[in-house]
Order: sequence, then structure tokens, then C-alpha cells
Amino acid sequence: MAPDPESVKRLQDQTVSAFRKLRGLDASKENDFEIVSNESMRAMFDNLATGVTNASAFMCFLSLIVGGIGRDEHHAGAVTERTREIGLRKALGARRMRILMQFVIEAVLLAAFGAPSGSRWVTAPPPSALPDLPGGGAALGGGAGDSGSRAASD
Repeated sequence: MAPDPESVKRLQDQTVSAFRKLRGLDASKENDFEIVSNESMRAMFDNLATGVTNASAFMCFLSLIVGGIGRDEHHAGAVTERTREIGLRKALGARRMRILMQFVIEAVLLAAFGAPSGSRWVTAPPPSALPDLPGGGAALGGGAGDSGSRAASD
């Protein structure tokens, strides 16, 4: 074991010399063994951790896309089922922007409250993530509910 970090390289060189001598390798032949240090193990672990992080981020991105598509379809269905309500509001003089805002606000609120409650059913997120869930859900709901809301207000 090396007494200090500076002597690690010197000890590795001594170890390589001893192994080469033990295996009968002359100076012209390459090593037929490998020395693994804590630094090389750490670099390998860092590469693995980076790969896992990137894969997780990609899966989260995909699940947001799928959730947005599902939310959009749900919202479009809700708009289709409420054509009588929309027609009545138009007949009573509601402007396009009022009808649009009704559906956008509905989509944002449902997603803002649905994100934290849904994630509590599936898994318990860390307490530090709880403040982010309503905002992320609201953004997803606003974006996904936009097309159905525009269709309703036309």
C-alpha cells in the first residue's frame, strides 16, 4: 500500500517490473497483464454513472412526451363532449379568448394538481422534488391542452 499519493506511480512501476520478471517477458514484449488502480476504477464508475444519468434523462423526456400526448388526447375528448356548453357560451356572447382561457386554465389546473397526486401513487418522490411537480405539471398541461383549447374556441 502506498504511504502517500506521490509514491503510487513508483509502486506501480515496481509492480509492473516484478510481474514482467515473474512472467518472463523481455523488453520487446508487451505486458500480458493489467494494473487496475483506484483512479481507473473511479473513471470507469464515472463513465457508467454518466451513461445511467443520460439514459434516465432520456426516459424521463420520453415519458413527458407520452404524457403530453395522452393529456392532449384527453383534453380533445373533453372538448368534443362539451360542444353543447361551448355552443351555448358562444350563443350568449362569449368571446373566443374567454372560451380559450376556460379550457387552458382547466388543463393547467388539472395537470398541476394531477402531477403531484399521480406521482405519489406511483412512487414517493423525494421531498425536494415536490415543489417542482405542480410547476412541471402546469407547464405540461398548458402545452398539451393548447390544441384542444384552440379547437374549442373556434
